[in-house]
Amino acid sequence: MRSWLLICTIVCCSSCTSLEVVRLRPDLLQTPRGTEPLAAIQATCVGFYLFTLGIPNCDMDKVLNQMLATAARKLGAKRLIQVHHEGTPEGGIWWLTKLFWWRTARATGIAVVAEPADEPLFPPEKRKSRPASRPASAPASRAASGGR
Repeated sequence: MRSWLLICTIVCCSSCTSLEVVRLRPDLLQTPRGTEPLAAIQATCVGFYLFTLGIPNCDMDKVLNQMLATAARKLGAKRLIQVHHEGTPEGGIWWLTKLFWWRTARATGIAVVAEPADEPLFPPEKRKSRPASRPASAPASRAASGGR
């Protein structure tokens, strides 16, 4: 009984999540016009799975949306750039890793803030304009040709 408890404790302690944030100097990186770098963020999750029960549950959604994006918002960032992610795939033969194995997910990105400027950070989309109507001569030419 003691050995089983020891094994469970070791497995639970070997699974973790971590979030690292490093503040960046504005002149350190080249970012899109109208922005300046705020911080580099790295989110990592290592989960142990036993019969599809994750300790902790580890997937891309958790790392990208719950950890990386949330940390950027807390810092006051307007968006993330240069986002890179990697992890154990969910489908195919990799699904078997949920039975008894470790799964990992990791994402990194640069949080940026908008500099005061006249130009909006997220400009509205440009839509292709469609002609308002056909020329008035088009219906007349059809009637003259017999409607063909």
